[in-house]
Amino acid sequence: MNCPNCDNDLMVRLEPQGAMRFLRFLPMESYYCVKCGKRVTRLSGPSSNPVLGVTLMILVLAGMALAVWRSTSDREPAPPAPQAVAQAPAPAEQNPAPADPARGAVVQVPVPPAQAPATPEQSAPAPAAPAPKPAPPAPATPAPKPAAQAPAAPAPAPAKAAAPAGPRTIAALTATVEGGVTRISVRADGPIEGFSAFPLAGPPRFVLDLPGSFAYKGATSIPVAGSVLTGIRVGAYPNKVRLVLDYAKPGPDGRPAKPPVVDPAPQGLAITVE
Repeated sequence: MNCPNCDNDLMVRLEPQGAMRFLRFLPMESYYCVKCGKRVTRLSGPSSNPVLGVTLMILVLAGMALAVWRSTSDREPAPPAPQAVAQAPAPAEQNPAPADPARGAVVQVPVPPAQAPATPEQSAPAPAAPAPKPAPPAPATPAPKPAAQAPAAPAPAPAKAAAPAGPRTIAALTATVEGGVTRISVRADGPIEGFSAFPLAGPPRFVLDLPGSFAYKGATSIPVAGSVLTGIRVGAYPNKVRLVLDYAKPGPDGRPAKPPVVDPAPQGLAITVE
């Protein structure tokens, strides 16, 4: 595709990062223009119709809102607060105490309870209780078995060599042709990860982007003879290095018929073009 701002055909597709990875199912693609540096977002796939794409997004958002509503409505209600039990007032005494005419107040006269005379059986001392029989000795418990020892933890795998921090360097870029097969070596100060590649037509070429801040002082154009390639172009940018492989003949769709094979190496990349 071409950039709608500057009509440049070198557009880099951007992969969603972070929380935006959960929106991969939406029919949206983002591209980055190498020339003007602007981002372009468009519909992709069978949902190229804008009306169909907007309808799909509304249905997805409505489904998410329905799921949230159902999860909140399924929660159990809080138990009711305990109610206080009303206590009935104590009944009044049936026989109120007589009033004192001198003071005009009610005087309560305590009545001592009647005591029955003690019988001879109650006055006699209680017999002594028989002594309890000695309990039989408890059986000896066997000694506990020693616990099984846990298996030793496996040794950790050796850590992968990390790329050096800070600005990096691409020392050289060489191309050799053997039997019609072109082998390109990109020698750097460490492994290169996260690279992206895509083909283009008119003329046929294959673009390889190496993300990161690199210092490259080699040749910007390398001719290749006796191969499916006509040459290699190198462009250095603040956040990446771009390799453009120019093909001699286009494929059925105008782009390279067979893309190159890119293999990471401990010190750079190894590219094979057949």
